[in-house]
Amino acid sequence: GGTTFNPILVGVLFRGTNTFTIYGNNGTFLDTASTTTYIAIGGASSVGSVEANKQFKVKTAGTANFLKNYVTSNARTTNSTVRFRINGANGSGVLTITGSATGYFEDTSNTDSVAVDDLINISVTTGTGTGETDSTLSGVSIDTTNNNEQLLNFSIGGTTVTTGLTRYFSIAGRADATTTETDITADFNLGATFSKLEIYVSSNTITANSTLRLRKNQANGNQVVTITASTTGWFEDASNTDSIIKTDEMNYSIVTGATGTSIIVESIGALAQIANDQFFQLLGLGT
Repeated sequence: GGTTFNPILVGVLFRGTNTFTIYGNNGTFLDTASTTTYIAIGGASSVGSVEANKQFKVKTAGTANFLKNYVTSNARTTNSTVRFRINGANGSGVLTITGSATGYFEDTSNTDSVAVDDLINISVTTGTGTGETDSTLSGVSIDTTNNNEQLLNFSIGGTTVTTGLTRYFSIAGRADATTTETDITADFNLGATFSKLEIYVSSNTITANSTLRLRKNQANGNQVVTITASTTGWFEDASNTDSIIKTDEMNYSIVTGATGTSIIVESIGALAQIANDQFFQLLGLGT
């Protein structure tokens, strides 16, 4: 009975044979011929022409593998090429979306080594001709072997936050700002140590410093990042850590400076060293 149901957070614990994390975004559509566009490895990320806005800064060494794409409809008659990208260059991971074909495409053989502070993302290059290809999932997996899981969330085209506001973001998934913290806070369900809180800002016309924090149980954690006034790019807390137990509720907050106009947030992330290397938390943020 009733009318609507609006799920915001969904999650599941994943048990692997190694410290293996699966990343996926909410898919893409491609309708321009002979064009290369870029998407994030996870979160909610539409295609974009500016690669820097879709990159994520890795904070632990690992091996990227199983580049994947799930195609739901395909009106293009020529092939499209999906690639794993490292620091603005093609990696080894590659797959071909055959013209007019739908279903699950995956690179099951190629791997890429990633190092701390590498910038990673995915590219898609279309062939000639018209038509549209729609995907509900693009992503990659990363094997870290050191109990570390990289948490990330991405926005669709950037999330704008204006001056003098406090806004909350989920710990992983879709980087949408909300005024109600309890709507997007989530039990982490694992014991872990959080570190390397980071954010990528693509536009910043706020003339006072803004602040990103890790939040635990609706209170500030130890980690804090200063987003310098009128400055864009990556900002990181390189030193502070937060100890998490499985019942702790986690999210991020941004408090913007009081003068100027706005910032555009592309992505937020943190590194979690899991106490039990068999389990990882997969979280997604709904619409």
